[in-house]
Amino acid sequence: MSNISLKKQSCLIFCLVLLLFASTVAWPVSALPPRPTPVPQPATAVASAGGSIVLAAVAETAVSPAWWTHVQWQDPDGAWHEVDGWRGAFDHELRVTWWVAPKDLSSGPFRWLVYASEESETVLAVSDPFYLPAAHQTITVHLAIP
Repeated sequence: MSNISLKKQSCLIFCLVLLLFASTVAWPVSALPPRPTPVPQPATAVASAGGSIVLAAVAETAVSPAWWTHVQWQDPDGAWHEVDGWRGAFDHELRVTWWVAPKDLSSGPFRWLVYASEESETVLAVSDPFYLPAAHQTITVHLAIP
């Protein structure tokens, strides 16, 4: 080997040792800008302050993917009104779940309606009236659909 290649090898080894040493040196914490300490929160922390309602359907005939549900509330005069946003299709387990905001907990009465389609023209089933859950609770309404 020539002296030049030996010098190159020595320089390369020196650089590698220097990089290895530099990567293991701990930089002082005071060199970092101050940051707030994050507090871990579970994904359901916000939703858990409320409650939820579940419609669990039992179908006596073939299940149609077109079935559609609505939730209604009853006013003091006995008239039923749709709840904005609480309408949708069943999942693969024939269930529909809605989150209940803390301000609405324990209110009612409410009821579920199941329609033959999203157009909401033919009612297939209506649940008995129920009240919304208390905080951190789930109310499950079981409904047979002919």
